[in-house]
Amino acid sequence: MEDDDSVSEDYKRIRSNNQILYLICSFTWGISTISELAIQFFFKDELGVEPDLLLQINSLISFPWTLKPLYGLLSDLFPFYGYRRKSYLIMFGTIMIICWLLMAFYTKTIIQTTIILFVRNFCLAFISVLAESMVVELTQLETSNLDSKSKDYVSSFFFVKHLGSLITSYLKGVFVDIFALRKIFLIDAFVPIGFIIVGFLYIEAKKENSLHKNPSYNSEDKEQYEKKLEKDHEFDLSKKRNEAIRDLLNFIKKKHVYVPFLLIVLFSASPNYNDPFFYFLTNQLKIKATVLGELSFVGNISMLVGIIFYKTYLKNVGFQKMIIFGTIFSTFISLFNFLLVLRVNINFGISDLSVLFLTGAIISFLAEFIIMPVQALACASCPKNLEGTVYSIFMSAIHFGFVFSRLSGAIISKILNITSKDYSKLHLLIFISKVCTLIPLPLLCCLDDSYFSMEKPKVKIDDKDEKSDLIKCDISEISNDADINQI
Repeated sequence: MEDDDSVSEDYKRIRSNNQILYLICSFTWGISTISELAIQFFFKDELGVEPDLLLQINSLISFPWTLKPLYGLLSDLFPFYGYRRKSYLIMFGTIMIICWLLMAFYTKTIIQTTIILFVRNFCLAFISVLAESMVVELTQLETSNLDSKSKDYVSSFFFVKHLGSLITSYLKGVFVDIFALRKIFLIDAFVPIGFIIVGFLYIEAKKENSLHKNPSYNSEDKEQYEKKLEKDHEFDLSKKRNEAIRDLLNFIKKKHVYVPFLLIVLFSASPNYNDPFFYFLTNQLKIKATVLGELSFVGNISMLVGIIFYKTYLKNVGFQKMIIFGTIFSTFISLFNFLLVLRVNINFGISDLSVLFLTGAIISFLAEFIIMPVQALACASCPKNLEGTVYSIFMSAIHFGFVFSRLSGAIISKILNITSKDYSKLHLLIFISKVCTLIPLPLLCCLDDSYFSMEKPKVKIDDKDEKSDLIKCDISEISNDADINQI
């Protein structure tokens, strides 16, 4: 009985430790946006990229985000140096530092910059899968109210992420106005250190090689016995991985997986006009980087308010209702950008900044009513031992949509001949984008609620082996709890 109590206490301490670390990882992810604006200006001013080409480049460098299910599968089924989370965090955090150092001191061409940013996004996308897997693992430790708890964990995770983005949102505009762009990239090289720290402190059970579990064998056939153990171990791993892949394929075939996935892709795939609009704001309206940072700051505050509002009042509202409501209202508000490009606001005596700040704040607020239900649905639907893979399948739907969105935006921008000097048809691109956003709504309305039900994964919290696996971490790692609690 005392042993069970001891395991339970250690189990709670480890869970408490990891609850803090997943939020630190989220915060680091949030402040990774500090170079976002500098990259846009780097392409526009230093490399002389046109709006349609920038859309294509952004589509390419964001492509690694669409492969998140693959990263989830790798981290879930192929532990790196015995760990599914720790070692990957340390490795990719280090690569990100190298990428920013190359951006700060080396890159000179469009191709070089695109390759470096592609690798950087690959690392950040993989880390995002690891962080989201932590969210799912914490959710699966709950024995009751899984639906509500999953939404709490998800909303807390993204609240802290947006808090990190909030801190850097204003600074990234100020930095562009006062620092050389390459100096900002150098500053960003320090951010991934947060991921590396989380990797060292995160507590998870090491996947031990059965060869090192003190087998009893005769010294005479030591070499032969070790080879046999190694083959058995490899066979075991291969069998488990094949079973996991089979379970994953069966899971994907379920209606509550592929139907929401396709709908999310459709909703995210409307033609993107952000890059041409960025050129319009900076070249035509002469909006300074500091003001763009302030717009981002207001948008992030609105996101935080939206998360709190959703968590407090809307987390029990149905998936379909939230998506329909959020899409219709955000589309309506977005049309104010259409009026801004046509300069209609000037005729009514409304300043450009008033329109930008108001629409940015409302759209960011409403966006959370679309994103949070998707995150919660993904979190609650994940089966045991494939947390990172299944969760990232849902998240990759958004990024698949974004890739198509930028590509279609680039094609339409080219057809409309929108350049860094000609914005006469930018309003048409915005209008087409908003109309395309509404197209999937009738399909969503026709579907039954069962397509979006949150199936609860089987969680064996009472399984002593499951708990003891976690407790088998080095005692030196568990002692780090005290240090974490002081942060």
